[in-house]
Amino acid sequence: MTLTLEELKAKAREDEGAQEAPQVDTPQEEVPPVEPPPVLENTQEEAPEEEWTPDYNFKVLDKEHSFPEYVRPIITKENYDEMKDVYSRAYGLPHVKERAQRYEEELKNVKPLAEKYTQQNQSLEYLGGLLNKGDFATFAEELKIPKEAVIKYALDLVQYDDLPADQKKDYDMRRNDSRRLSELERKNQFLQQQYTQNTVQARMNQLDQSLSVDSVKSLAEQFDNRQGRQGAFRDEVINRAALVEMQTQYQPGGPTILTPQQAVDEVVKLYGPAFEQQVNAKADQSRPGQQAIQPKEKPVIPVVKAGHKSPARKTITSLDELRAIQQAKLQEG
Repeated sequence: MTLTLEELKAKAREDEGAQEAPQVDTPQEEVPPVEPPPVLENTQEEAPEEEWTPDYNFKVLDKEHSFPEYVRPIITKENYDEMKDVYSRAYGLPHVKERAQRYEEELKNVKPLAEKYTQQNQSLEYLGGLLNKGDFATFAEELKIPKEAVIKYALDLVQYDDLPADQKKDYDMRRNDSRRLSELERKNQFLQQQYTQNTVQARMNQLDQSLSVDSVKSLAEQFDNRQGRQGAFRDEVINRAALVEMQTQYQPGGPTILTPQQAVDEVVKLYGPAFEQQVNAKADQSRPGQQAIQPKEKPVIPVVKAGHKSPARKTITSLDELRAIQQAKLQEG
């Protein structure tokens, strides 16, 4: 909308009057000052930090051990885990070494068998190659088959071809029965060998468990040191069980088969007291101030008869001296 000049002037005057109007102050309410909240003092004393106490005992392979006395002063909270790891490895090393030696011995026993089976496999492959090539002459020579047996087999084949059908059927049935019997015998032999191996392995595990007892282990170490080789005590236990079985093989009811624990008990009973006496004797000798005191002989007062004779009696060395003494006594009487 377009304003005229008069309207613009009137509007300007209205604006100037509005600006010159007096301002009225509105009373403001006084706001009381806000006091800060009181500071509460901590009346509870801080709990003192608990003193760290090291555990000097630790377990390795289900066996209790403890830190040596000379190491305990240097064990702190910061190095405790590291020290425990170091000593756990140290105490577990003999067990690992023993197992490694046992596995090495078993490997020595298995290695000849592996070489034997390798040679047999190579021989079978060679013989199979001869059959594939049709070289029956070399095949028979390698197996040392007599010529008579080869000729007999050839004649049996010729006679078999001439047999009637019913006789061929009977012959085939007998041959299949014989073949199945041989196969069953072979499987039975394999199962028997496998059972024997599993039984031996189970008994060896029981023997290891019996030898791991602290009292038996201590005696075994002394026995091995005396014999100068590792595993001597173990071999003695096995030999003891074999000896008992051999001695009782002709008794009624069959031989006596000792369990691994019974065999260990037999050897401990046989050698334990002797080694215990030696240990006690060494312990007595190592104690300071424990010297054997020889009992002193009580003083003996010689009986001296009145007279001028010496209390020391002369030793008689011959029959003539005895006669002379008797003659002298007769003359005095």
